[in-house]
Amino acid sequence: MNSLPTPAPPYHGRHASMHLDRDGAARLDIETRKVVRTMANRVLYKDIVPYDTPSSLDALRGPATGTLEVPITVHWGPRRRFDLDDPRDVHAVYRALVREGTTAVQEELLNQDVLRRLWAELMLPERCRRVWEERFPELAA
Repeated sequence: MNSLPTPAPPYHGRHASMHLDRDGAARLDIETRKVVRTMANRVLYKDIVPYDTPSSLDALRGPATGTLEVPITVHWGPRRRFDLDDPRDVHAVYRALVREGTTAVQEELLNQDVLRRLWAELMLPERCRRVWEERFPELAA
């Protein structure tokens, strides 16, 4: 006796309804396809968030060691003082300054040598890294 597999019940996510056909392939219903098309046309914050950059890398005059205190506009966590001799702290504060700092704050607090040393290791949004590397191609090298 040759029997076909029983289709799985439909999946009803937040906006989606998906059914498996006889071959087990997923098929989206009409409403779900509309939602997918609408979502594809959305403007995401990650695609428009503004990133400032310093006027030049030579303008970066921040300390290389010691303690660095950042403004609340750069890091709104429970602490705003970072130990530049602690690798975790220096990565955290440089990531915050590159992402959230204004040109003036970056020039005051970032150190050119430290930034160059850490650049490849910093966990940054793709677009943020691209903005900085287009402005300063020497960082990408």
